[in-house]
Amino acid sequence: MTHYFLPVLYSLLQILILAGIGFVLRRFAGWDQSIFSGISRLIVKVTLPVMFVSRMASMNRSDLISGAFFPFYTFIILGISFVLSFAASRLFRIPRESRRVYMALSSFSNVGYIPLALTDILASSIDGFGEFFGFPLPSLYIGSFIFTYSPMIWSLGSSMITGASGGRRLKQFITPPVVGIFTGVLLSILGSGPLIADSRLPFHYIFGGLKTLGSVTSPLVLIVLGAMVGELEFSRSLSRRKMVFALSPMLIRYLALPAGFLTLLNTIPALQNLAPAFLLILFMESVVPPAANFSIITKNAGKNEKETAMSLLVTYAAYLLIFPLYLMIFLHLLRF
Repeated sequence: MTHYFLPVLYSLLQILILAGIGFVLRRFAGWDQSIFSGISRLIVKVTLPVMFVSRMASMNRSDLISGAFFPFYTFIILGISFVLSFAASRLFRIPRESRRVYMALSSFSNVGYIPLALTDILASSIDGFGEFFGFPLPSLYIGSFIFTYSPMIWSLGSSMITGASGGRRLKQFITPPVVGIFTGVLLSILGSGPLIADSRLPFHYIFGGLKTLGSVTSPLVLIVLGAMVGELEFSRSLSRRKMVFALSPMLIRYLALPAGFLTLLNTIPALQNLAPAFLLILFMESVVPPAANFSIITKNAGKNEKETAMSLLVTYAAYLLIFPLYLMIFLHLLRF
């Protein structure tokens, strides 16, 4: 398993450099938050949807069918997370008025940005990774996961924090990434692959441009995430109870879920017969930090903002150490 160490380390260095650029620019170089808000809008409204269109449009229909499971996986992993977070809230005696925020922080994770960026970096850093895991299939599976997860986080996740129970506007569910996913799937179903591949046709060059534009998504995502962490404000004098609130979600995100998945993978031989790309995304979605935008939601709602800021800062820092260890175990189990 040690032969994975250097490739994984080099991948980690790329993540640290890109996220570190965003962190330094926001925390120390005086770059205004509005700059990163603009970059974030560019990602959400342009580059991320374009990336999904360019990657999914050229896939065959059998690949699309294989991705149909992931919307169901959304409900499976959320259901397990809710049960574990409710149990943890009782175990650690989280106050009743903070319990809903605690459960949202422990249950909802950054299922889109981080897995997309990591799969791209790992494919470019580890020899044979892209071929073994059938790129660009991981993007399809992540997109399929986002298709149902994104509406859930902006409806149920947000209402758990704010306490609002009113109706949600349609545009909160039909986001640009969801439109990009749907458009890419539709083009694939209509058989756009041969048109894109034919260099005699303009579609080939149009999609070449879209692919180039979409390729900037991963580095921009990491820079923006670094800036978001750099913007977090937290108190150094949190009480013991608030520290428990801030740190204990890691037991669910970084222990129960990934350890449970890897145990099942190791003990149930039939699981290892699934497609490597399928298993990769099941694994990656089991070990991701909480959704970073919860810092904004809790701040606007005036609920547990200091504890949430501390939790995000610690969990994102810990992720850089914990994920490589789990990744090496995962690659070893798959005999990569």
